[in-house]
Amino acid sequence: MFVVPYAHSDYEPNQGVYPGMTPPPSLESRFPDLDCALPVYVVVSAHPSPDAPDPRPRPWALAWPLALANNLVPALLVAPPSASSPTPDFAPIAVPVPVPARSTRIAAVARVLQAARAPARDHFTFWGALTRAWTREDMHGARWVLLALLDRPHRRALEHLADNVRLMKPNGWWNGQNWVVALLNAAVEDGIVSYAQRDAALVAAASI
Repeated sequence: MFVVPYAHSDYEPNQGVYPGMTPPPSLESRFPDLDCALPVYVVVSAHPSPDAPDPRPRPWALAWPLALANNLVPALLVAPPSASSPTPDFAPIAVPVPVPARSTRIAAVARVLQAARAPARDHFTFWGALTRAWTREDMHGARWVLLALLDRPHRRALEHLADNVRLMKPNGWWNGQNWVVALLNAAVEDGIVSYAQRDAALVAAASI
């Protein structure tokens, strides 16, 4: 299923997890994935360097919200883009995220699939699916591009695929955006999302 066009030595062993590295915390025990259809997004984070807004360094991830601000109410379901609508609304987010209460900085809790640069290291790491909080600072400047409305079995299948998408070692051009593209290509092959859904989301994400 996964074509490996480069030498085995070009890829990170063990998904970039090396001895001594500590996994990030996950809120999965407090916010389990919901047994219903949820919107899945390509999340395009804010520019790391706002003064030089090159789209390539912007981190990408796949995510589906499980809880939102205002006491973290359950995520609202949204209908997928209408086939009759020529221009679906991809941004900034199809799930309303109310302004958080003053007592919390958390704007949302989401299940996330991401190949992220490891802190204080040059390489990327994939820790598996994580349930994490998004603060108001995280949301500022980020865009949530709707990919598809998926039920829990299809989201589980997407997580399984993510475990098998390999990460390349630092080479000056590969980053987490390439990883998301590879994951979505695999999702199309397995019938989790359609070609049209993948292409629309990737074009929108790359255009931000």
